[in-house]
Amino acid sequence: KKEAVPCGNIGNNISARCGNILTTEKSAQSGRRPFQLRPKAKTFSTRGQPAWGGAPHQRLNAEYLSFCRWLVGMTDGDGCFSIVLQNGKYNLNFSIAQGKYNLRILYYIKKILGVGSVNMHKTIGVYRIRDRRKLAEIIFPIFDQYPCLTSKQFHYERFRQAHRILEDPKLLTEHKYSICEQLRSATLPETYVNPVWTANMAIDIDWLTGFIEAEGSFFLYNRDGKQRISIAFGLTQKLDRPLLEVIRRRLHIPTQIIERPHFYRLETTHSRAVLGISQLFQGRFKGMKSLELKLWSRAVYYKKDREKLEQIRSILQRLHGKMIDKGIVRSI
Repeated sequence: KKEAVPCGNIGNNISARCGNILTTEKSAQSGRRPFQLRPKAKTFSTRGQPAWGGAPHQRLNAEYLSFCRWLVGMTDGDGCFSIVLQNGKYNLNFSIAQGKYNLRILYYIKKILGVGSVNMHKTIGVYRIRDRRKLAEIIFPIFDQYPCLTSKQFHYERFRQAHRILEDPKLLTEHKYSICEQLRSATLPETYVNPVWTANMAIDIDWLTGFIEAEGSFFLYNRDGKQRISIAFGLTQKLDRPLLEVIRRRLHIPTQIIERPHFYRLETTHSRAVLGISQLFQGRFKGMKSLELKLWSRAVYYKKDREKLEQIRSILQRLHGKMIDKGIVRSI
């Protein structure tokens, strides 16, 4: 029997030391140099990336750090830190899940990190790392420098603590398992506030790209039963309303956050905000979200051509169900 810490719905939400992801005016003026990760640069592809200044190792280091911030955003959306009880033993499992159509992004993560595995579970693909040594060498340096911005930070801190307990040679196995069970059973307090949250915060574009790649939605619909097709961007979260508010300001979305009994929704059809979002994320997404954005951006361009909009909407609606003929996309 296998049990794990709950991390939310696997389809939607599989669910101060923030480095460059989250900054304040005060920290921006401090002049302190952030801790530098040492990447396995040889696994990083620079194809399609901007030309960075400086020596080759400096370029690769900058690109790897950008990837790390993107990965944290992706994990905030679709990642999970699990303390797993299996066959009477406690294990750790870091995972990111995506739909079958977006397996490419999981293999991209595996390629850059150089560790982990990708497995299929029906229509869901899961990238995971279980090796505690690899977690310590690769995953912890990333999330220690760039903490999660959602309430997933609560789960990461207990995940990290469980690793320290399991690796402590001075503790008896029974004592280790007793502490791990307490950590595994801990639930998110209703009043929990992520410790990285401060006033006057700004979100890094790499983190935001990863988070929207996991959670964002680009779509077209007929508003209020009218014939005119609206071009919309949306983002839904069960928790973390303050984070949605910061994203709303970052994307210059004039509409307010919609509050429902069990979730918060940020959505806009505002033409200027839609155009800004289209331009901001061009060339940034790593997986199938790049194709979604490409189609959605064409809808922005053809916003007065109903026939084109109908065609684009049809493709976007089918995209998650099956692969789309690239010839159809190029014809729009």
